Amino acid sequence: MKWPKWNHARISQQTLGLILVLTFFFAVDDMLMVVLMQQFEVIDMHGWLYYFTYALLFLGSLAIALLVVKALQRHPVTGLEGLQGASGEVVRRTSKGYQVEIDGEIWQAVCHQDLSAGDAVRVESVDGLNLTVRKEAVDATPN
Repeated sequence: MKWPKWNHARISQQTLGLILVLTFFFAVDDMLMVVLMQQFEVIDMHGWLYYFTYALLFLGSLAIALLVVKALQRHPVTGLEGLQGASGEVVRRTSKGYQVEIDGEIWQAVCHQDLSAGDAVRVESVDGLNLTVRKEAVDATPN
């Protein structure tokens, strides 16, 4: 059997490991909860009801683990990291480059292309409070 190349897969090895570890810890926690509930006679389960309850708690824990991993993989939406890939519009040309408006804020930007006021741009990188932008391609097809 040939294993997939994880660096080209949708889920990285680190993400898969995190899912497995979280699921394991949640499963152990659920198992202990069911055992303690039986020990202290909170519930009296035998046979299929015991396994059904454990399976239900395990699947719920797996869902929580997947939600945690999904939240950890989200792109930041605030701060300088949130600017990466954001789109905006050129306000005016300055002696140091351009001023661009992104999400209602004016930023100092540089671009290796010639821009004019009103051009749509996308942030390529952030260096302190200066942005490096590129001109966005204009869709020529009519609506």
